[in-house]
Amino acid sequence: MMSEPPAQMERTLRRQKRQMTIAGLVVTTAWLAMGSWLLWHVGFPDGLRLNDIGDFLSGVVAPLAFIWLVIGYFQQGAELSLNSRSLALQVKEMQESVRQQSEQAAALVSSEAHSRRDVLMRVIAFYTDLLASYACDLWRLAGGIEEERIAQAWDRYSKGDRDIFFFGLIDALRPSSPALPEAVGTEEDREELAHLSEEYLRIYDAFIAELGRLDEAHVLHDIYLAGDMKIVKDLLGTVQAAARKP
Repeated sequence: MMSEPPAQMERTLRRQKRQMTIAGLVVTTAWLAMGSWLLWHVGFPDGLRLNDIGDFLSGVVAPLAFIWLVIGYFQQGAELSLNSRSLALQVKEMQESVRQQSEQAAALVSSEAHSRRDVLMRVIAFYTDLLASYACDLWRLAGGIEEERIAQAWDRYSKGDRDIFFFGLIDALRPSSPALPEAVGTEEDREELAHLSEEYLRIYDAFIAELGRLDEAHVLHDIYLAGDMKIVKDLLGTVQAAARKP
């Protein structure tokens, strides 16, 4: 059952109080009229003392006082009932307001978290593609990889094999590989290898720093500090110095 609005409850209370007041006035008028009629037709006995007259008037007025006491009691009870219902309605409205604010806050937090995750995914995709591009050039140069094989690798990369260039470069740069910098043919090739290595290291460090600034990236930050990108970085740290030797 739906509660009446406060304005409707107040109108109902005023109507009830008016009805009780009118009823009290009617009863009071009828009682006084009856007492006046009796006094007019019967009168006071002879030799009646003043205290007897006072007792008579007290007897006449006492029922009226009781009636108005009862009317006041019911009117006050109606007001208390109205106040209680108004307070209950206010509590209900406050609870509804709190619920709506909680839902809005939860939606805001969810939206903010989704936005942070979206930014994180964009950062990872950007740096992964950029580092993969450098790893591809380093792999081609250090491993002497043919263009046809590079094209096939890019096809696999586009289909989701995000580690192919990093794994290929790790194989090309491992200590047992003949394609170490000193085996790279010309001075120009060694300089290009050194330049690409520097760029890879710079971009990798920027990537890790960016992950460290994102609130939700602490797990991924640790993963990329120990993954194939990090292995490539460690190998390039050694290769870079060797590539600059005359």
